[in-house]
Amino acid sequence: MILTWPKIKLNMKWFIKCLKQYADFNGRASREEYWMFILFQIIFYIPAMGLDLLFGTFNSNFGIGVISFAYSLTILIPTLAVAIRRLHDIGKSGWIYFYLYGIPIIIYFILLFALIGMLGPDAILMGGDIDPEQLDISSSILVVGFLFLIDLLYLIVGAIWILILLIRKGDNGENDYGPDPLR
Repeated sequence: MILTWPKIKLNMKWFIKCLKQYADFNGRASREEYWMFILFQIIFYIPAMGLDLLFGTFNSNFGIGVISFAYSLTILIPTLAVAIRRLHDIGKSGWIYFYLYGIPIIIYFILLFALIGMLGPDAILMGGDIDPEQLDISSSILVVGFLFLIDLLYLIVGAIWILILLIRKGDNGENDYGPDPLR
């Protein structure tokens, strides 16, 4: 199907609706609303990355630039809000999103700080300049590495499960989170 300008304008209403409901975590969002928001989010992210490359603000170490990071940060709350409303549409609590994404990210940073505490900030910041002979690889560092792997596996499994939930058809009629959204 070829998208013509009127069709894009018609579907962009979902992106604008999500921006207007910036931090509204109540109610329900249809599949169309959620996926059109994600589509336009990606469409707008690509020029932001292009501007980063054009202005030289892209950081290859982090894989993101100043402009694209600012865009991502600006769109973070509406993205969380529409994802939670989408989960409400299938009768699930929005807390599932936190359990599957928030907890592993919190655990990641705890483990990262534990690793920095064990190795010292210089070892982490030096990156490729680390001499393996100078590092004392104790069993505690191996445990932290193992916990990183478990955390990553938890995040991957959670991402697959969330994707399956976000693709599901919403509940017909009213559910615990409100009336059926306009489709």
